Amino acid sequence: MNFNVLHDVLFNEIVPFLFRTNTNPTTLIFMTLNKRANKKKGE
Repeated sequence: MNFNVLHDVLFNEIVPFLFRTNTNPTTLIFMTLNKRANKKKGE
């Protein structure tokens, strides 16, 4: 994975989601990565 992509994911998806939900950050990161991996597999 490109580091810039990871950086964008972190700031565009994970951080705002954390502020909205107060979810455990580790769980959230795994959920986001799994969601992206599943999306790639589906293409």
